[in-house]
Amino acid sequence: MFVQRLFPSMMCSLVVLIMLVCYAVAQKPEDKDAKLLEKGWIECRSEDGKKVSGLDVSIEKMPKSVLDQLSETKDTRILSPAEIRVHARKHGLLEAPAKNDTLKMDDGDISFYAKQNLQAWEIELQFLSLRIVRAAAERDGAGRITNIGDLTFWAKALRGEGLSEAAQKKWESAKKP
Repeated sequence: MFVQRLFPSMMCSLVVLIMLVCYAVAQKPEDKDAKLLEKGWIECRSEDGKKVSGLDVSIEKMPKSVLDQLSETKDTRILSPAEIRVHARKHGLLEAPAKNDTLKMDDGDISFYAKQNLQAWEIELQFLSLRIVRAAAERDGAGRITNIGDLTFWAKALRGEGLSEAAQKKWESAKKP
């Protein structure tokens, strides 16, 4: 008798849980990126409407959700190609975005990063900046970033605008008791 009354409520809970998991998995990378772009802290400019020509960055307006994408501590390990692929997948870089459909990492890109012998924190920061710039260009309609080289150029500019410094501060504060 008890099991018969308990079973329907358990089934209802299970159905709700399955629906939540399906929703989280089905979210498009663009949906997940919306939080990273909140508060207007980064904007892509285009003078001719064809190519991104600049970034406007206000690091002080950057939402906490950006740095939350990074690990809590600075990981100094050298990553294997499989681990690099996991980071690329985490940041949606293995899928093509809607407008800049050529900006998808492939095996050659993974191999390139593996040969660089970068530490895990460097990969994490590079991939996060690639994701942010790609998402901002999509959102702003500022023109196309036509290849991974251009995307890397603007991602490096973002790191130089203060993203790297903010990440270092996060990791340093994690060391302190």
